[in-house]
This record gives sequence, C-alpha cells and structure tokens, in this order.
Amino acid sequence: MTQVILNNISILNNEGEHFCVSILDGKINSVIAEPVKSLNHSHVINFKDALAFPGLFNAHDHLEFNLFPRLRSKYYRDYLEWGNDIQKLYSKEIDAALKIPVELRMKFGMIKNLLNGITTVMHHGNKSIKKSDQIINVIDSYNYLHSISLEKNWRIKLNLIFNKLPFVIHLGEGIGDVIENEVNKLFKWNLFKKKIIAVHGISLNINHANNLAGLIWCPDSNLFLYNKTANIIDLKNRIPIFFGSDSNLTSDPNFWNHIRTARGINALNDEELINSITSMPGELLNVKGIGKIKNGYRADIVVVKKRNVNDYNTFFNVNPEDILLIIRSGKIILFDESLKQECAYLNYCRFKIRGAVKFADSEIVAVIKKLESYNIQIPLELSTIE
Repeated sequence: MTQVILNNISILNNEGEHFCVSILDGKINSVIAEPVKSLNHSHVINFKDALAFPGLFNAHDHLEFNLFPRLRSKYYRDYLEWGNDIQKLYSKEIDAALKIPVELRMKFGMIKNLLNGITTVMHHGNKSIKKSDQIINVIDSYNYLHSISLEKNWRIKLNLIFNKLPFVIHLGEGIGDVIENEVNKLFKWNLFKKKIIAVHGISLNINHANNLAGLIWCPDSNLFLYNKTANIIDLKNRIPIFFGSDSNLTSDPNFWNHIRTARGINALNDEELINSITSMPGELLNVKGIGKIKNGYRADIVVVKKRNVNDYNTFFNVNPEDILLIIRSGKIILFDESLKQECAYLNYCRFKIRGAVKFADSEIVAVIKKLESYNIQIPLELSTIE
C-alpha cells in the first residue's frame, strides 16, 4: 500500500508549525516535527497554512432524520410535547422527507457528518449499518433505548440484556413532572446497575449523576427546542461529558456552529470541549486507537485552512467549506479544489458545499445527485457539478 504523507502542517495541541505525518495501512505511521522534501514510493501532499486535527467524534445523531427541515413552533417543556406539536403542524414537511427511502436518508446522515469533519458517529436508532456501507465509522457498541415514554418494554430490555455495553437513552429531555418521573423510573428499575449514558439531561442534577456513566450533551438542539440545556458546569465534575449534534430535525446542519455555541456557554473550557469530540469518547466507549494524531492510532485526520496564527482560534472558527482534506482509516475520502493536482490520481467527482468546490468518491456524490431529484432543500447548500 502506498504511504501517504501530509507535509508541512500544524497539529492542534502540538507546539510547532511544520509537522510531517506519515500514514500507512490505515494507521499513523510517524509524526515528525519538521517537513520532508521527498520520499520514494510515497504520495506527498504539501500544505501551506494548514491545521490538522483528529477526525471528530459525534456522540449523538439520528442518521435517518437529517433530511428533515428544522421543526419548531415554540419552546417546549419536553420532547413529548414537541413530537405531538410537529406531527400536527408540519405533516407536509414530514411526509416529504419520509418519501425518501430510509437507506438513502441514512447515507446522507453519514455524509452530513463527514462534511463537517466527523469521522465517527454514534447513531441512536434500531437500524444498524453494515461495515461495508459505512461512509464514516458508525459506533454500535452500546445498547439502544430511545426513551422511557416511547420505548416499548424498556424495563425488560434494561434488565434482560446481559452484555456489559452501556445503555444509551434520552433522559431528562425537558422539565416538569413527566420528565422527573421518567428519570426516577429508570433508576428504580435499573435492578442490575447497568451502565447508563444519558442523552440531553436538561433536568439532571448532581445527585442523578451518581446513577450515570456519562452524559451526551447536545446544546444546539436543546436551545432550539427548550431554550435551555444541561447543567454541564456541575455535571462535568461527576461524570464524563460527550458531545452530540442530534439530527437536522432539531439542530443546525453545520456542526461547527454547535461547537461555537458550546464554547459561548463556557461550561467546558477549550481543552475539555476539544477532548469531548476527539480523544475522550473513544477512551470511555472502549473504541481503541482513535481521537489523536499519534503513532499507531487510526488515521482519521482532518486538515483545514489555517486562518489565524492561534490554532484554537482557527479550530473554533472552522466551517465545512474550510476543510481541505479528510482521511478516514488511512483513505482520503474528501479533498478541496486547491489540492486537485496533488490528489488527481484519485479520480474523484466534484460537488459544492456552501459555495466551495470539493472532491469526493463517486458514492458520496451519487447520493447528493439522487437527493436533487426530490422536492427538498439539501442541507449545507450541497449541489453536484456537471
């Protein structure tokens, strides 16, 4: 297999500006704190003013719901009120999205994540995705429960599934007696003290944290639906905080806006926030060797335009159009038009995202082309180029 060299890049959280990263057999082979001139039998991509960081980890998405418009008529008390409301008010919009085959919607869900620099996602749903169909890495090493009110036979599932994987469930999604009762019921019926990772957790407090293995925080979705989010400042001292997007049904398709929203809340400092979407999820979910640009780790790498001398300021101001290169498991799966000559051997297809021209393999562009035949607005201003 040909060695790929990323030459003359900065690496987030690494001092220095001219690193050389070598990739071989799907893993990071070496990281050298100086650029190289040339290497035989290697494909070298030379950068100027570029920042690299590990492919991001999105801990919560519903992949099949990313072609729906963002739906809300008001702020809600809980997810049940929201669900009833949109079914009454937005049946036309919902029906239009549901006409698209679920397999196509699932593929687009993965593509939406990819185009945001996310190479690993935890899909919260019953429908699994075969490894061969995964455009990005889809985590299934957990037990799925939707929520107390909407999951049939949740007590039986919680107590009769005897693997050691954690249960991931929407919990504390809203305020009021209904939500408080859901939380109390779950903890009461967790007879064998299974590991539970809560999603959203708006009404959870530090006492609830004693019964949890972690919390997946989705601030953009929470603020859109409920105008409030979880008390991360207190909870982070008790349990690990993962970071999730939720689907486009309730959140911005641009994941970087979620990150900026979280940074503005200032519940996690910059280092904690970056760790929550890079190194920390893999470590806690027992997904080995991801989330770092380090020898022996899986080569999931994103390279973006460096628009600021400060790496953190560059990172927190990224948008999808700023991404120059995405590598998943050692394979280049997306590159910017500015790298057309250096990546021409890939023979990829062109498309546009938010006005910027990118190249990706034919499967990804074919999905976008299929979606153009439906009467929907494709998120992230995606379009094919003839």
